[in-house]
Amino acid sequence: MEQEYIIGGAVVVALLLVVVWFALFRKAGGKVGEKVVFMGLPSCGKSALYWKLLHGQEVETQTSAMPNMETKELGTKAKKTKTVVDYPGHYRLRPGLSALCEDACQLVFVIDAIDWETSLSSNAELLVTTLTNPKIVLKSTRPAMSIVCTKRDVGHSYKSTAIKRQLEKEIEKVRKTKTNVVNQLGTEGADIVELGIDDEKFNFEAHCPLPVTFFDVASKGDHEGVDELRAWMNENV
Repeated sequence: MEQEYIIGGAVVVALLLVVVWFALFRKAGGKVGEKVVFMGLPSCGKSALYWKLLHGQEVETQTSAMPNMETKELGTKAKKTKTVVDYPGHYRLRPGLSALCEDACQLVFVIDAIDWETSLSSNAELLVTTLTNPKIVLKSTRPAMSIVCTKRDVGHSYKSTAIKRQLEKEIEKVRKTKTNVVNQLGTEGADIVELGIDDEKFNFEAHCPLPVTFFDVASKGDHEGVDELRAWMNENV
């Protein structure tokens, strides 16, 4: 019981720190549409990917309650300065994530290609929450989304094509549940956008409200997928 209180207290402190960080960040000049947001569940490889993409470095990372952030020039011809944010994956910090995503030009959704089966439902729920947020998907300039399957250098990891198929099935379950809840409670005050079509099974190509690209990326050793993802980031500014 005492340990649970300690963990809960730590999360509350972390949430307060993130709120302060976000307020200072916005005040310091974080502009709408100038953010690249790395998002995903805890321990999925976000921070390792962040450092590898931005600095070409392999670093040992650990779960953190604070975002990493720096500015980076992106673009294939005319360079544009963007703020790249690696946001923590804890579910209690999601309010800050939603606010960041609403201001983003790119969303980099990271999935652990080794542990994806046990986290499939949580990944689908976070994706549905993001893809039904009207402040994200109904903007005049919508963000591009990449879904990055990391740790592909490990032999028993799964390809993005296999993970994509299972994600589509799980998203279909989540979106139906969400639609049923809205129908039961009524649409008044429901601040979500309907995802997919009732009589069709969800698939990214036909039903995703954001342009989405899947990548396979190695976390250590070779640079499998890193150059391709970096090129995507430069093209979608």
